[in-house]
Formats: sequence, C-alpha cells, structure tokens
Amino acid sequence: MSEKVGQRLQLVRKLYGLSQRELAKKADVANSAISVMEQDSVSPSIASIDKVLSGFPLTLSEFLHLNLESPSYTTGEPAELRASAPKLDYFELTENESSRVILCRQPSRLFVLSGSIQMSSLASGCRLDQGQSIVLEPMTLFKTQATSATAQWLLAYNEV
Repeated sequence: MSEKVGQRLQLVRKLYGLSQRELAKKADVANSAISVMEQDSVSPSIASIDKVLSGFPLTLSEFLHLNLESPSYTTGEPAELRASAPKLDYFELTENESSRVILCRQPSRLFVLSGSIQMSSLASGCRLDQGQSIVLEPMTLFKTQATSATAQWLLAYNEV
C-alpha cells in the first residue's frame, strides 16, 4: 500500500459522497480529526482509524485492503468465475435511487443489462452501456450512477 492512510480516507469519503463534516458526524468525531487525518499531518492510531471508519460500511481490514488500481476492462472472465457457477446479484437504479456504492470482496464481473451507468472506482471511472461488462479485481469499491432513466446490471462472483 504505497498511498498514505489520509489519501485513502479522502478517496473513500469522496466516493461515498460525504463532506468531512458529514463523515465526522456519522463517526461521532470532531471535524478537525477528519481533516488532519486526510492531510496526513498526524499518524492516527488503529483505534482512531477504526472509529472514523464507523461512518462507512467498511471494516478496518477492508479499508486497508481496498484495491486502488483501475478496474480491468477485459473480455475474459476472472479465473475464479471459470471454476464454478457464479452467484449473480441483480441491481437496478431508477429516478428514486440514482446511485449506489458497492464493495466487491472477490473477483467479479459487472454486466449492464439495460440502460447505461457511470461507474467510478477509487482510481478511475467509465461509462458502461447495455451489453457491456467490466472485470473488477478483489476489494474494489465502486459507485454506480444511472445515466439513463433506468439502469439494470448483474454482478457475477463466486461466494467465498
């Protein structure tokens, strides 16, 4: 992990669409605690980081192991999906719910069934239209936003 904890925290906070103040309120810490952590002007204890992470649906281990590389835009399947029948999770975004943040804990493939979505990971983003797919490495945190009135997709992965 070459990036600093503060950089990682800031990326995750922004992906969830939270201001420093909003995260501080959710984690029940002072606003300044988030600011100094993100600026890497302090070396926070594990307990401090864990407390701030209570503002996200992430464990400390997940936070430290998040994949910050760009997702893989390949046509093949992750080897783990070839081994057995994958589990499929169905998602839909409409005008009532325009975005969703998801953590892929294992190698996965996202298939767009209808509409189009803007997918943003911690490292990059792309637009996927109906019929397109993307391979996601383990521990990929991403946000999807519908770029059409309704978007539907499947996430394929093997249960661990």
